[in-house]
Amino acid sequence: MTASSKVKRMLPQQTEDDGRSRSENVAGHDWQSHRIGCATPRMAGSNRAIRRDELSAQGETAGSVSGANKTSANPQVKPRFAIFRLLHPVAPPLLLALFLLTLMACRPCHGHDPELFDMDDEDGNGAIGTDIVQITGPLQHVVSVVKGKTNLPCDITPPVEDDQASLVLFYKDDASPSIYTYDARDKYASRPRHWSDDNVLGKRAFFSTVVLQNSSSGCLMIDNVRESDAGLYRCRVDFKRSPTRNSRVNLTVVVPPKQMKITNEKGVDVDDIIGPFDEDATLILVCIVTGGNPTPEVTWWQEERMIDRHAEIRHSEQGVARNVLQLERLGRVDLRTKLSCHASNTQLSQPLTKSVEIELNRKSKTNFLILLYWL
Repeated sequence: MTASSKVKRMLPQQTEDDGRSRSENVAGHDWQSHRIGCATPRMAGSNRAIRRDELSAQGETAGSVSGANKTSANPQVKPRFAIFRLLHPVAPPLLLALFLLTLMACRPCHGHDPELFDMDDEDGNGAIGTDIVQITGPLQHVVSVVKGKTNLPCDITPPVEDDQASLVLFYKDDASPSIYTYDARDKYASRPRHWSDDNVLGKRAFFSTVVLQNSSSGCLMIDNVRESDAGLYRCRVDFKRSPTRNSRVNLTVVVPPKQMKITNEKGVDVDDIIGPFDEDATLILVCIVTGGNPTPEVTWWQEERMIDRHAEIRHSEQGVARNVLQLERLGRVDLRTKLSCHASNTQLSQPLTKSVEIELNRKSKTNFLILLYWL
């Protein structure tokens, strides 16, 4: 074999070795650059002949240099960015929770009429907020009883002729979202639309209008009144041509007394018939009433006549009122007498009552008459 053929056979092998060396060197350069920082990459050709001991020495030298300048050559991630890497898995649910809490804080326990958009934030004349709402007329007062019915008046009479109310909104306790809507605008002119907040009045409320020749009146009728319905209501009326009118009405809800019992002076409950007592004895009865807002008045009655109205209110016992009745020297006139305890805090409902009947031991005159006969 000639020298030229040897050279030809060696060239492809050398080329393959060069290519493989380049690949290894490039890969080595990439890894070493990340691991060491400033390492010199291996080159193909004559640099391939560098001894391993020299190359390792250069690596150690480069490593020592890079160790001194590690911060500048390969800067680490700043702490302010590291916290985002930690929060990344929980960021979406956290942001969603904050969004929901914001919505709840903005409008707690209230719905919103979807067809009013942002009209609740205005007073009808373009003013924003409830502190600058102009109120027309004096504050009206309405009293109702729990589980009863009531009407909240609202004047919808237009100030000028050829005008009429197109929108009526009710607000409670200066809250921004309306709790009831009566909409007679445009497409609802022939058949007004009613909307009620399910979290406040729900289906218990209905707005009724009465149109007369020279005036128009309206009222929000509420059935099955609850204690939570008490508060200050504002009625806003938007007319087709005239400025908006606002009026207020305060609703007071009376809670009747819930429970009553009659005891003797020892605190023992008595039956419908008490006694029998001896003549000239002293009778003490205590009427105890629980519940009621405002605090009920507790009175004692004998038949149809009130005999004691001095009730004792114990502030240490919330919602408890009592009245102590004392009758001295019982006589024949007290036999089968009916005593009643009444508790009431409003004229809108019947008072809570409980009655007892006195049984009396009469002194016998038979033995005295027999004695006189035999004498």
